[in-house]
Amino acid sequence: MEKKQCPVCRYENIVSEIQCKNCHWPLNLDSFSSDIREQKMLYWARNIYDSWRRNTYDLQQLKKANTTSVNVVASKSETFLQSLVDSQERQIKLIEEQNVLFRKVFAEVSDIKEKIVNNDVNNYPVNISPGFNLSENYEPVIREETDNHQLHEYPDEYPEYIELVEYYNNKSEFSGKREVAETQESKSLRMNGNQVNPIFEPKARGDYWIIDIYLVPKYHHKINSHSYETFSILFECRNYEQSTKENFRLIKPGKVNYLSNQQTWQLEERGIIEFL
Repeated sequence: MEKKQCPVCRYENIVSEIQCKNCHWPLNLDSFSSDIREQKMLYWARNIYDSWRRNTYDLQQLKKANTTSVNVVASKSETFLQSLVDSQERQIKLIEEQNVLFRKVFAEVSDIKEKIVNNDVNNYPVNISPGFNLSENYEPVIREETDNHQLHEYPDEYPEYIELVEYYNNKSEFSGKREVAETQESKSLRMNGNQVNPIFEPKARGDYWIIDIYLVPKYHHKINSHSYETFSILFECRNYEQSTKENFRLIKPGKVNYLSNQQTWQLEERGIIEFL
C-alpha cells in the first residue's frame, strides 16, 4: 500500500489520508485553493497552540505539586530528625547525671571500706535498729572464717535482725529490752498436749528478753535437762549434744507478736541457737 510522509512530523501515512494521524497536519493541501489551504493551516496551528498551552499549564501544576510534596516530606523529615537529636541529647544528659551519682557513691563506699579496714568505726554512722543501743565499750564484731574458709551464713538472706545478732553475741547493752517469762497458762496448755505457740508476759528475773519484736535468751542463760525442753521449743538448738551446754551464740532471734488485749507476746517463729 502506497504511503506518503508527513512534511511536519515525517510520520508515514496512507496516501488516501486527509490529515496526518500523528500531528494532524493537512496532507492534501495541493487539492485546495489558496484560501482554504490558509484556513486549514491556521486551524492546525491553533490546535497546536492550544495543545501546547494545556500541556504547559499541566506541567506547571505538576511542578508546583511536586515542590509542595517535597517541602512536606522535607518538613516531616526535619521534624523527625530533630526529635531524634533531642532524644539523644536527653539520654546523654541522663547518662552524665548517672555517672556523677555513681562516682559519688563509689567514693563514699571506698571511704567506708578504708575505715572498716582501719577499724575506724567511730567516724561513720552505724544503722542501729530501734529498741536497743550500743554500750560505750562496744567493739565492732569481726566475722571470722570457718574451717572451710567461708563466712558464716545466716538462715535468711540479708536478715533485718543481723545487727541485733551481732550486738547480742558481743554482749552489748540493749536499752528498751523487756524481761519476760512464759505464762503459767501457756506452760499448762503445752503440758496437756495442746499445740499452741508459747505466750510470754513481763516478769522480773525472767529467762528471756524481748527486744522490739524479737525474743532472745538473757545473757548467761543456763541450759539443763529440765529447761532444755522449753528452750528447744523456742529455739532450734544446734550442736547441743556435742557442747558443754554453757556457751552458745545466737544465730537467729525468735519472733513474737504483741497481743495488745492481753499485754502479752506470742511466739511466731522459732529462733536458732548454736552451742559452742
